[in-house]
Amino acid sequence: MCGRMTLTAGDLKQIADTLGAEVDPADVERYRPRYNIAPTDLHWVLVGDRAERRIIPAVWGLTHKRLIVNLQRLIVNLRAEAVRHGAFSHHAPCLAIADGFYEWRRVGKERRPIWYRSARGGLLLLAGLDEPITGKKAGTAFTILTTQANADVAPVHDRMPVVVPAGRADEIDAWLARRSPELLAPAPAGALVAQEVSMRVNQVVNDDPACLGPPESPDPPEPESPQRSFRF
Repeated sequence: MCGRMTLTAGDLKQIADTLGAEVDPADVERYRPRYNIAPTDLHWVLVGDRAERRIIPAVWGLTHKRLIVNLQRLIVNLRAEAVRHGAFSHHAPCLAIADGFYEWRRVGKERRPIWYRSARGGLLLLAGLDEPITGKKAGTAFTILTTQANADVAPVHDRMPVVVPAGRADEIDAWLARRSPELLAPAPAGALVAQEVSMRVNQVVNDDPACLGPPESPDPPEPESPQRSFRF
């Protein structure tokens, strides 16, 4: 599962240089660091091939039409197992650019966010699929692939995003060229660091550095009702 993520780096051009990618100068101008990226947000994905990698904006979430009941549901995550078996084979591979993602653990009545980041620091590339958006709001949409959780994430959730190492050009190219089903596996144990952060993350309107601040103190337990004594 991956329902929120971060990209806190200050410069999209520097990100593009790190990934050996081109980026539109207009996108560089409108870029800003993000601390609480949510589904339906416009975010940045890496597309293309070894000869021409590009960073483009894309909406997080594919729209899947269920014709029988005439409904639409947003596909924010897609199980990697489905891709291995050929589902969504008409979608193009992409990599969502992030430097962390959130999961939640329940403590009493509270949902406490855990921020997962690379143990080495820097970017996390999350394997995904994209599709074109047609109509008046033409563009691109994407979803993030998930796999079984590794030892870092398993204490909190049984699924995690498929992580492609940002420093491995061969694995980046292999995924973007559709030659890498073996990459659809959990990251090695120890690849991620877990950090409990502020519950500000629970509200999508909060998108600032304070989201990665220290966790709030847990709510104190409710006082027990005093026992009533009866005299006869």
